[in-house]
Amino acid sequence: MITHSKSKQDYILKVSNRDFVDQILAEEILLKEFIDWNQVQTLKEFINHSKPINYLSDDFLIQVNSEILDELTNNFQVEFWNVSCFGWYLGKKHKVKMKARKHSNRDKYKSFEEKNPSLEVKSFDKLRASFRPQKVRNILNGAFGLSYKIFKDEYDSFFRKINWQKDCWYINSKELSSFDKQILLQLLLYQNNRNSDLISKIINDSDALRLYYDILNNAMEYFTYQDYKMNRFLEYLAKKINHDDVIRELTELNDRYITKGLPYKPLIKHVEIIQEFLDIAKTENSALINSIDKENNKTSIFLLGMVHMGDTLDSQFEFDTFVPSIVTLTMEHIVDMYNEEEIIVIAFNEDQIEKDRNKKFSYVKEYFEELKHIERIKENLSNIKNDLSNIKHVTTKSEEEYQQNLMDAIEKHDPAKIGKSDFNQLMHQTIHKWFHPDPQRAKYSRKKQQVNRKKSTENQSRFSKIYTGLTKINKYFFYKK
Repeated sequence: MITHSKSKQDYILKVSNRDFVDQILAEEILLKEFIDWNQVQTLKEFINHSKPINYLSDDFLIQVNSEILDELTNNFQVEFWNVSCFGWYLGKKHKVKMKARKHSNRDKYKSFEEKNPSLEVKSFDKLRASFRPQKVRNILNGAFGLSYKIFKDEYDSFFRKINWQKDCWYINSKELSSFDKQILLQLLLYQNNRNSDLISKIINDSDALRLYYDILNNAMEYFTYQDYKMNRFLEYLAKKINHDDVIRELTELNDRYITKGLPYKPLIKHVEIIQEFLDIAKTENSALINSIDKENNKTSIFLLGMVHMGDTLDSQFEFDTFVPSIVTLTMEHIVDMYNEEEIIVIAFNEDQIEKDRNKKFSYVKEYFEELKHIERIKENLSNIKNDLSNIKHVTTKSEEEYQQNLMDAIEKHDPAKIGKSDFNQLMHQTIHKWFHPDPQRAKYSRKKQQVNRKKSTENQSRFSKIYTGLTKINKYFFYKK
């Protein structure tokens, strides 16, 4: 009698010929001759890439414990449902293969589960040690990229509050708005188990923020290891979140809205946001760019970016290169997090900062400085407007016309007139060029079409004229005095 308990030493086997796969699944028998015995390795070796075995995306792999391996070696065959796990190597290939087989023979897999409830069917790339950080990076690139694209002004407002000195960020918690705290929690998602005290400090006894963090944290784990399906996603959250009212509403949302297609209006705001995410996630990927905007909830957009991931969304939305830089920085190089009274301190790897490979640290730091510089220019622009408005006497008609022309130019580019987002976009493109004169570094946005390059040039020219005009105004006031 074979037991299904997991052994301390599991092994990964590779089927030598893809033609054997259908025979194994149909007859439910694994023969010794089906295995490539030159490519057997322990589970630990497989996870850590310790053995130089290269797998193709459609290689069929099997995980067995030592007892099953001994039986296969000695008796030349085992009943297939006694293995611990099986599947194709790469996730995308596994999904396609399983979908085709389950459609044609669903009862076969139910039979496996009944005979061995602990049997797992999944892609084997998920077992690799490198899988989780790579997948999470892709998830967060999508979440931050999409959120920053839609809500750039709000994110920039938070980034301006970060004081970067040497290898540390210093953030005054008293200056943070509710959404600022949400952004900070987003940045620390990959570090979720490192400092629960700091997370509690950021949340500051807010039940809403605690629930927000739990939803994002569990959503990230779900998207990392599972293929997204609405009902399974809701079931997963209901199991993981420790909140009775939320569990009840998630269950009702799943049963009434998803399964039965009936109208349902959640009473809890967080569940309402999840419902919005479910709705917009139904949109075809190619149509997303015309389907979402600032009217959508910020959290639903973040979840949408999570599920679609960065490599899928970037080609459509053309994310700022700042996004993968800050995701990598906060994922890989945080060495400590703590608080000193009201100041939140996030410390980075000092050696990595000194090396600054690929300029990822200096790029993010300079980006923060750009945002602060833009804010100072906007304040100066506002002050000059006020000064001009207070001038009551002009000496000549030509000076009066000159002053009016400048006022018209300033009014034309006033954030209140053209919209805050458009103004910030114009300013950021221009300031970015000042900070990054090297064309290889000056990649605020990638422009694939000639019309975009022309528009960018026109924007820079317009801003250049204004900036020159502002300089002249300062000189004008100086000589008038």
